[in-house]
Amino acid sequence: SVVDFVTTTKPSVTDIDDQLIVSTHSPVILGAYDSSGNFTGVDFTQNISNDVLEIISDIPGSSFKAYGGSQYLFLPKDGTYQLMYHGIGSGSTTVEIDELANDVTTSIVKYTDIPTATSTVATFELNTSAPQNTKILLDTNGDGTTDSVIRIDGYVPTTDELLAELKAKVNGLALQPVLKKSFLAQVSILEQIFKIENNKKRKLAGEINIALLKLEIQALQKKGKISNTDSSVIINLLNQIKNKL
Repeated sequence: SVVDFVTTTKPSVTDIDDQLIVSTHSPVILGAYDSSGNFTGVDFTQNISNDVLEIISDIPGSSFKAYGGSQYLFLPKDGTYQLMYHGIGSGSTTVEIDELANDVTTSIVKYTDIPTATSTVATFELNTSAPQNTKILLDTNGDGTTDSVIRIDGYVPTTDELLAELKAKVNGLALQPVLKKSFLAQVSILEQIFKIENNKKRKLAGEINIALLKLEIQALQKKGKISNTDSSVIINLLNQIKNKL
């Protein structure tokens, strides 16, 4: 559904030659905080089921615009911002970061087809000196735990990054300490396997370890100890790690 927006503050006059544009394209609402805690975007504290949503423009030199299912944050290209979007429907979301200089827009990075539901909350830190390094932390069920890390289109994560993401995901699970310790021990073994120089031995040992990890995750899922979403995220990470063997 189309949501209209209304602002109770007068937009600031901005320097269009020196801005970053962060845009989202359906079905989310978007906002950003600067380092002083000022906010620009859709007010997340209101009832987002309202037909008309209020926006705030408190970051100096910023502005917010919405066109249909797309939203645009215009931010001064100076400093660090904490951005967030909330799902307001089911579908896929595309996020873009562009530079606006001399009235010309240049694409910097793009994140395509991010899965979104009404429970989705995404956060990302935007450092204006290196916007290309921005990573989106996706919380699919709104429980405050990062379920996956979304990187720019075309980015291929390293083995170390995938293993770190796997350990972080397991640490965030609401498991009994003994189960979590056991799983993390197997992940540590997997890390050691990647240090094996013999390709055949590394591949064989890694595939066995990953198969055992998958079986353990599936068993925990069947027993209701972890959610279907958590299981899916972990197995996806294991598949990516397997491809690195």
